[in-house]
Amino acid sequence: MTETLDGNRLTPAGDIRKLKKENEYLRTELMQQKMLLNKTLDAIFIFDQHLNIIQANEATCRLVQTPKEDLLNKSVLDFLYGIPKDKIECSLDLFFFEKVR
Repeated sequence: MTETLDGNRLTPAGDIRKLKKENEYLRTELMQQKMLLNKTLDAIFIFDQHLNIIQANEATCRLVQTPKEDLLNKSVLDFLYGIPKDKIECSLDLFFFEKVR
C-alpha cells in the first residue's frame, strides 16, 4: 500500500472506485453545463485568446443567423457589425490586456 502526502492509504481498488466516482461527477457536471448553455435564451459564445469562437450556443446561432459549424473558429470580430476592425481590436486589447491601475 502507498500513502498520500496527507497520510491516507491508497489501494488499487480504492483508487479505481475514487476515479470512477470523480469521472461520474465530472460527466454529470458537463451535461448540466451543456444543458444550461444551450437552453438559455441569451446568446453565449466562448472565444480563445486569439478571439476565435470555440463554443457557441443555439441562441448565438439564431442571433447571427449562422450554423454552429460555420461559427466555430471564426473571429468574434467578424460578427461585430458597423465598427471598424482597428477600433474593435484596440478596445479589446485595452479591455483584456491592459493592467489594472
